[in-house]
Amino acid sequence: MVHPKNPVNKIRFSDVDALAVASENLPAIVKPPPEYGTSRQAVARIYVRLVFLMEERNYDYSDLADYLESGLGLKLTPVTIRKYMNAIKKERRQSKRTVKSLESTIAPSPGTPIVEPVPIVSPPLEAAAPFPPPETEITPTIVEAISPETPPKSSLRPGEWSAAELRKHFNKY
Repeated sequence: MVHPKNPVNKIRFSDVDALAVASENLPAIVKPPPEYGTSRQAVARIYVRLVFLMEERNYDYSDLADYLESGLGLKLTPVTIRKYMNAIKKERRQSKRTVKSLESTIAPSPGTPIVEPVPIVSPPLEAAAPFPPPETEITPTIVEAISPETPPKSSLRPGEWSAAELRKHFNKY
């Protein structure tokens, strides 16, 4: 506690520490999410859907402009939408890099105890009883050996795909 006799520019460290400890018991201030946003924020909010429309539904930027105008009343040019989406894409890449670099550089604080790994010991397996002999006798069968033939020559050059391979590959998508 600061005493009235002490000047303002000198504060006891014990008071600072007490205030820091007391801050842990303060309730969080809950702010409601914003109700309104800018056109760029709207594009950022549905960015994943817009990318889906472009990649999977073959929309271009003018189609997205029409879509946003009909759905939200946003009058954006295709060039503006392209700029917004490129900027959002760049921000997302940078934030992923930042998170990865933070994860790799985070070290435990000096007060954090280091926990040693505990080995996991599994109980010994009990010997399984041997299987009883089969009731019926197995009779050997004769299997004809197929003579190894060279596979037929393909008319395709190396690296080319047959029509069946093309269908199989592109039907996945």
